[in-house]
Amino acid sequence: MVFNPTANPIVQFIGSQNIELNGLEFTGPVPYWAVYCIPSGLNPCRNIEINNCWFSNLTNAYYAAIGLLNGNEGCAGL
Repeated sequence: MVFNPTANPIVQFIGSQNIELNGLEFTGPVPYWAVYCIPSGLNPCRNIEINNCWFSNLTNAYYAAIGLLNGNEGCAGL
């Protein structure tokens, strides 16, 4: 599957846990991140795996392809 929207971010996790992204391609003019993980209050994002994914032609990515905000833990496969 290829994600190519102009949304920012393409995928956003808020206080999420036990998620795997596998075999996805992120491309397009996203302004900040393709994948963004942020805590929700006291609940961090944790146990997020990103495997076999491609980040290509993120032409407007100001920061990086993946954003991990303070308070997240256990992100693997990055």
